[in-house]
Amino acid sequence: MAKKADLIAEAESLGIELDANETIADIEAKIALHKSLTEPVEEETEEEGEGPAMHDGEVKVQMRKVNRGSRRRIQRVLDQVEDALKTFSEEMDRQAFIGDEDGNRVADWPGLNMVKDFKAELRDQVNELLSPTK
Repeated sequence: MAKKADLIAEAESLGIELDANETIADIEAKIALHKSLTEPVEEETEEEGEGPAMHDGEVKVQMRKVNRGSRRRIQRVLDQVEDALKTFSEEMDRQAFIGDEDGNRVADWPGLNMVKDFKAELRDQVNELLSPTK
């Protein structure tokens, strides 16, 4: 049982609270978890020539050649996302709005414009990827 005693001593030195009925595996797991949580995180540094491809100060998106099937699948999923955003917008328009003192609608919920802008930006970005201008 020296191994368990050594593990208990190590756990106590790390400040880990233990129960009397914990097994060797439990103690080892707690020690490993504690060490993984307290290890300093090393920041990854990008060396010269590594990292994302840059084009005029912006990240250049790389994309494989898109065939007709991929284009259809991407378009189908994009349509589903837009339908879900439309449903969300309609429901939020019914439920949330800016009102006056009497509770009458005076303006739309500001989040609706963000949803509309996101939907338009998403469509533009996907179209740009699927039909790049050279």
